[in-house]
Amino acid sequence: MPQPPAPAGHAPESPAIAAPAASARPLFEWESADRVARVEALMRELCLAGGSPLGPLVWGHVSSGGKRLRARLALFAVLALGGAPEAGVPWGAACELLHNASLIHDDIEDGDRLRRGRPALWAPAWPRRSTRAISPSR
Repeated sequence: MPQPPAPAGHAPESPAIAAPAASARPLFEWESADRVARVEALMRELCLAGGSPLGPLVWGHVSSGGKRLRARLALFAVLALGGAPEAGVPWGAACELLHNASLIHDDIEDGDRLRRGRPALWAPAWPRRSTRAISPSR
């Protein structure tokens, strides 16, 4: 795997995998826990902006777990392409939010009532409703 450019005066590090415990903890040696935490903060801000009653529901789903691999990949891609590290934060948030939207849609399509051991986002809202009524693609 290609390594991001090393900052001036620093030797590049190998991309060894560390054990993930929390979503903001560095998974790779080259990444910054601070940037992953900023991705998390931006996602929270975007979910809760505007005062929509859906915001807290979406944030509850997004914050329910995960290693943020898509965000980490976006952060790495920006570094690998020579971009400023901070420029990867919005890209990471966008990738994670899009991924979580696909998980919500997948749960509706498949009728899955649990996601990560908790009720799926749609399940409490439509306890007796058929997924065929919710999703026109079926």
